Amino acid sequence: LHPTDPGSSERAAGWRMGDDAGMAAFPPLVRGNRMFAQGDFSGAIVHYTEAIDDDDTDVTALCNRSAAYIAMELYKTAIKDADAALAVDPSCTKAWERKGQALEAQGKKTSALEAWKQGLLQGGDLDSYLQVLSRLGISSSPSSLRSSPAPSPMRSPGGGGGGRF
Repeated sequence: LHPTDPGSSERAAGWRMGDDAGMAAFPPLVRGNRMFAQGDFSGAIVHYTEAIDDDDTDVTALCNRSAAYIAMELYKTAIKDADAALAVDPSCTKAWERKGQALEAQGKKTSALEAWKQGLLQGGDLDSYLQVLSRLGISSSPSSLRSSPAPSPMRSPGGGGGGRF
């Protein structure tokens, strides 16, 4: 459970679904996460957009809004948000994951694989990457990881993506 994942901050705070008293006191990102956790993706987008309007470099809000767009099958818009997050933080593993999800849903297997690979190279989760390879019908041999340059050995653990992958 990570506070940047949609719905996690509400569970961590012990909120019950449907308990709307006082929600206006919380930041837009938290309200968006609550709506996302309830399955109200369009409501989540409204709050994530408010957070982005407050700070257009809010990578977490961009990634979470991308997730909401994916849930609504608005893949082109999801990719735009993932790309906006990557413009701010190219090492954000969650943004690479969102981009990969949206591209995969569009049937763009090669581009999706490259996005997932970049997420892995930035410190993303190997098990998630191997699941993607399996889902895409690609061998998980070491050669499938070699087409992109290796990450810099000076990179901090987690690749600077904040552990959001």
